[in-house]
Amino acid sequence: MKNYEFTIAFDADDTLWDNEIFFRQSEQEFCKLINEFSPDLKDEEIMPVLFDTEVSNLSVYGFGVKSFVLSAIETAGKLLKNDVPYPIVKRITEIGREQLMQPVTLLADVETTLAELKSEDKYRLIIVTKGDLLDQENKIKRSGLAKYFNRTIVMSDKQDNDYIKIIADLKCEPEKLIMVGNSFKSDILPVMKLGGYGIYIPYHTTWAHEVVDTIKHERIAEIEKISEIRQALNKLKIEI
Repeated sequence: MKNYEFTIAFDADDTLWDNEIFFRQSEQEFCKLINEFSPDLKDEEIMPVLFDTEVSNLSVYGFGVKSFVLSAIETAGKLLKNDVPYPIVKRITEIGREQLMQPVTLLADVETTLAELKSEDKYRLIIVTKGDLLDQENKIKRSGLAKYFNRTIVMSDKQDNDYIKIIADLKCEPEKLIMVGNSFKSDILPVMKLGGYGIYIPYHTTWAHEVVDTIKHERIAEIEKISEIRQALNKLKIEI
């Protein structure tokens, strides 16, 4: 087995391809649906209930579209006083199915950047993402990017202990791990705290549960797009 000097781990959703925008669309469709059955309920009343329900269910359902669907059905019951007609349940499941079938649209310069990194054969490239296993596997397959990665890891969550397990499994010292992602909370902070490096690429929309204040640190670099990864590695004093 080849020994790599560094492992570069890439988050998938909203780092390699669009994802969160489809949740915003599904939320809008859900609000529209509820409003059709209860015109007095406005989006600003519906969304907090949906958000609180989703967050409270994370420990049971995890992250992803299926979790959203189950939480949306539960939210409909709360908002409509448990009188939820079957057409609402049916439409919510359709919204989820439609989201799962959305095309996998790569973000700018993703494939070019990965191809360049892979061609140098100096760094182990892996995907480290969280969410529903089947959905994530399908997106990775449809993206056409699997050929660039030595390994793909789908996690139920991205907490400190989850990264500790990954580091042990990869037989990679924390200071040899570089995590690239759009979530400062889930991608950057845990790896930095464990002694690794983070390259933060903000996406234009973020789920409220993932929003945290960013910090400056010598092992964290922020860039606007993935093609700037070399500048980030230089800033972190990691030659590539």
